[in-house]
Amino acid sequence: MRIASFVLLVALMVTVSVAPAQIVNPANGHTYILVGSSTQNVLVAKFNANALGGYLVAINDPAEDAFIQANFPGSYWIGLSDSASEGTFVWDNGDPLTYTAWCPSEPSATAPNHDFVFMDSVCPGQWNDQSATPPWGGTGFLGPGLVEIPSATPHYQGNSAEAS
Repeated sequence: MRIASFVLLVALMVTVSVAPAQIVNPANGHTYILVGSSTQNVLVAKFNANALGGYLVAINDPAEDAFIQANFPGSYWIGLSDSASEGTFVWDNGDPLTYTAWCPSEPSATAPNHDFVFMDSVCPGQWNDQSATPPWGGTGFLGPGLVEIPSATPHYQGNSAEAS
């Protein structure tokens, strides 16, 4: 247990030690940060998001999706999953699922272990589901996570006395 905790702590320190770019969406006031490396699974991505006071991004409408695509092209974990109930996708933060942008032939109905969703650069701007860890000896998807921090979370530059 201690070794696993140490490894997880080191993974967090490695993935968040460099200050990533923070981009604020003027439409909702939320801050978005791409965090992690190309070798992390979704569980580490979720841990890193929580450590920053946020969650893996919940994409709620085409306007938010367009903002994200304009600022964060590529592949990364997002906060959608059907791990609790196969075929019933929900956002990690509890937002209702009102918008989807699946790649063709997704989600993978024939792959029950594909429980977590990532933005897929193979079909740009669209989503694919994958397992948390590489299944059956395959590679799965490993990559950074797009963190969303709600506007209610204070983000201060400088010391706290300047924030009053």
